[in-house]
Amino acid sequence: MVYQSTEEKFNTVITKNTFYFSNNEFEESFETSISSIAQNIFLLKIKSKQKD
Repeated sequence: MVYQSTEEKFNTVITKNTFYFSNNEFEESFETSISSIAQNIFLLKIKSKQKD
């Protein structure tokens, strides 16, 4: 497995406006849950704006 340098990780964060997973076990275990929570927050934001 080839690991990215710190600079490459930083560029990933900047270009994708995201954070960098460096722990594959964590990513596999929690990525779906985190994505689901983020999507629900986004939908709540939209619904709250529609009520205004």
